[in-house]
Amino acid sequence: MNNSPAFTPVRGWHFLRADKRLGYNDDRVVEAGQTLTVDVPAVLCGAGLHWAERLIAAISCAPGEVLCRVESVEGHAVHKGTDKSVSTARRCVAMIDAEEMLFELSRKWAARVFWQHF
Repeated sequence: MNNSPAFTPVRGWHFLRADKRLGYNDDRVVEAGQTLTVDVPAVLCGAGLHWAERLIAAISCAPGEVLCRVESVEGHAVHKGTDKSVSTARRCVAMIDAEEMLFELSRKWAARVFWQHF
């Protein structure tokens, strides 16, 4: 009898460059539905596959405009920080080109800052 709790993936957000390739000397192309793994210890802000649970936190680290909905993978430890997480595996659940959304968001933020000064 298995008394261990069922695995519940941690979901988050991750941005990619327009070419959909990973950074940091790992040029693999990412596709929706793909599970990525790395063979290094996961170190927050150091090594591994990173993502943020909150979209706003992911935007601050975005290298490009391709937005991925990602989740953790069973059997791979997740190390959580205050604004992002890292592990040795990450599944890309869905992917969109978010360039227009990011432009609209930045326009709204800029307008809000502008009007706060008048």
